[in-house]
Amino acid sequence: MPAYMRTDRADLRLTLFNGAEILDVQLAATPQEANRIAIMMLSSRDALHHGDNLTVRHADVESPPIVPSQEAQ
Repeated sequence: MPAYMRTDRADLRLTLFNGAEILDVQLAATPQEANRIAIMMLSSRDALHHGDNLTVRHADVESPPIVPSQEAQ
């Protein structure tokens, strides 16, 4: 039977941003938890705007700098 052990280190980092503005960052231990967190992050917003992005990356991987697109400027 598979088991998951939680450690102090999360496996996935979710980042909600618009251009260079980071709106929310949360950590998840499993892909299933990341899915639930992503839904909660999106549903907690009053509205989504052009240029809003949600990314999911390994938490231990350095994220590239967020560069605003030409459309968002």
